[in-house]
Amino acid sequence: MKSSRKLREGIERLKEDANKIREDQRCIREEQVKMREKLEEIRNDCEFIKNEAEEITQLSQRTQSRLDLIFLILDARKNNDFVKANIYSTALRLLLNNNNNNTSSDHSDDDHNNNVCIFGYVSMYTSYVLNYYSLVMY
Repeated sequence: MKSSRKLREGIERLKEDANKIREDQRCIREEQVKMREKLEEIRNDCEFIKNEAEEITQLSQRTQSRLDLIFLILDARKNNDFVKANIYSTALRLLLNNNNNNTSSDHSDDDHNNNVCIFGYVSMYTSYVLNYYSLVMY
């Protein structure tokens, strides 16, 4: 009788322990689901911030390109080199028109390539015009 009572008490304790373990496992699963959701939200936020940073970098590069041309224009005017000033002004106009036409961030590689083409054009055209004027003047 005592052994069966101890046995029943032992079984009851085991059942209670099993129920507690089940409840703990349920709580753990719920917390895992919450953590996965938070992790996914953090990943989405990181992706958004990364895209924003890339866009800011592109805008900064465009602004720097404009400033470079503006300072070249000012330097050329200061030196009374109006041919260069005109070339740089034309390049700045092209750059501004190009950036206004491609305001979408989907064309960022295209914008960069176009800016490189414009600066290549400016460099080539400047060399051509300067060579021409040096031949004409001398």
